[in-house]
Amino acid sequence: MNPRESVVWINISLVTSLGCTNTPSLTPLHQVSAVLEQVAQQPVQTKVLCASIEPEHAKNECVLMGVDKLSRDKVSIATDLCSTLRGRAKGECWFRLAERHDSADFCTEAIPFEFDCTMHLLSRWLFRHPDAEWTEMIERASIYGVDSTSKEGETVLYRHITSLEQPMQLQICTGLPNPIACERAAQSIYRDRLRFVENQGTFPCSIDDAHPLFHANQSTLHLIYTEFYNANCSD
Repeated sequence: MNPRESVVWINISLVTSLGCTNTPSLTPLHQVSAVLEQVAQQPVQTKVLCASIEPEHAKNECVLMGVDKLSRDKVSIATDLCSTLRGRAKGECWFRLAERHDSADFCTEAIPFEFDCTMHLLSRWLFRHPDAEWTEMIERASIYGVDSTSKEGETVLYRHITSLEQPMQLQICTGLPNPIACERAAQSIYRDRLRFVENQGTFPCSIDDAHPLFHANQSTLHLIYTEFYNANCSD
């Protein structure tokens, strides 16, 4: 979000929350705009620049903008700014630091988003490393503080590894720690793919072994395909 977009967002938010009233303690919109422009140019001064802004949610947005504008090496300044916030804004601030530095250490402070924070880091890493081996995926989950044996951990890991298969091959689940959870994830991915082409109006009423949605002799996938076939291809 650039400074001008932030100004528009805060202006709209202020107008919505205030209606037509004129409360003396609120910072005039033109001053808020000016402060945001300064923060964009001098993010190291964010704490001082944003201090006088009212109401609190506008001040929070000012601080979050400053954190986003700081260079990666200004970690101590960024953590100090996050610590000045309260509630969900504070959690959002720490979440952003965790994402920027790819470190789950910041997720512990991202209340109430600490769980989402660790899962996001793992999901992002998996997306960036499609060729990672299963053992490497488990190690990375541990680094981010995600229990690979938990329902949530298994869902992320198995959905990732099965999403790489096209056409879908359930055999990939053989030998993995929880093949049942893996196959369940594969079926979910396959259903998502069928739902996508259905929504696009391109559902394949005839497929062969070269088609990305081919299900071979895999009975569970055939049942899912038949369900969509009956809804899209039958007269």
